[in-house]
Order: sequence, then C-alpha cells, then structure tokens
Amino acid sequence: MKYKLIKADNPPFTGAKRVVALLDFANAKKGEVGGWVARENSLSQDGNAWVSDNAWVSDNARVFDNAQVSGDAQVFDNAQVFDNAWVSGNAQVSGDAQVYGDAQVYGDAWVSSGNLIGRCVTGYAARWSITLSSPETVSIGCQIHPIAEWLKTGKSKIPWEQYAVFPDEKKEIQGWIKLFCTKKKIAATFTKKETREENKEV
Repeated sequence: MKYKLIKADNPPFTGAKRVVALLDFANAKKGEVGGWVARENSLSQDGNAWVSDNAWVSDNARVFDNAQVSGDAQVFDNAQVFDNAWVSGNAQVSGDAQVYGDAQVYGDAWVSSGNLIGRCVTGYAARWSITLSSPETVSIGCQIHPIAEWLKTGKSKIPWEQYAVFPDEKKEIQGWIKLFCTKKKIAATFTKKETREENKEV
C-alpha cells in the first residue's frame, strides 16, 4: 500500500477521507497528507497516481496510473483520470469524462462529458477541450465539426484564431485529434475522408 485513509475536519463531501502517503513516490513524500477521496477505490494503490492539496475525488470517480489531481480540483460522478494526465487549479472533471494521455486540465477549466486527450487551456480569454461528439465529429469549445474539417491544412470553417493562440498550436491540436481518433479506432475513417476532401480541393 502506498497510502492510507484518515478522517479529518471539514470534509468537502459526506464520507470524505484524506489520503496520507505511506512511502515516497512521484510527487508524494512519506507522511504527506494529501487531498480527499470517497474510498480506497477512488485512488489507485498502484502506480504514481496521487491526489494532493485540497483536491477531491468523489462518487464513482477514479484516479489511477500516474495521474495527478491537485489544487482545488474536483473529479466526480463517473469520471476517470489516468495515464499521465493532470487535473489542477479549480478544474472540474465530471459525468463520464475520461482525461488521459498527457492531458492537462487546469485553471477554471471543466470537462463534463465525452473524452479529453490533449489540453484544456484557460487564460485571459480562452478555454477549450477536445471531445468526441459522435464517431465522426469532434467538438472543441463551442465549435462542433466533422473530424476531416478539423484536420484540413488549407481553408476550413474552423475559426482557428480562437484556439491557435501560439505558434504551431494548430498543428498541436490536430495532432491530439489524430491521437484521440486512433485510440478510438476510427483512424481509418477520418484518414479516408480527409484524403477525399483534399483531393476535391485540388
């Protein structure tokens, strides 16, 4: 066992217990008091997964592998955070959302359904997440378009200025979409459609 559960004052939800590290691993030190969980199943005893600060994991939500939940972040309902994903700040992950890969959800960002792989960025004016709306459609923020449209290298209907704030960010977003689709085993579908669309434009 890498941690134990203890009762503590001012729990954020009924039945919440704090985690205490029993050994050194990743970002945790032996004896460190971490965040809050509903039960032992909320945070895996394997890997380097950890819940720290005032963050909490409730309901049937789970954090495992090497995932980290920190700050005042909340993971609840049936949500899952795994692989090397991070959820921090005031971020919230709920519903049936899955945050995985090297995804980072932070600031005041929230993911309430679907799957996120990549980043959810918050700043002075931007917040977005990548979710699979249907087998052939991806939504980022309030924009919902076919996968092939998101992956176009030329002209498209996508208002990229809302998302690609930094150099090469468009390519980064498109790369996450491709990786996302590959994990969902629909790579062949979007690759064929993308090729057909590009051939039409030539």
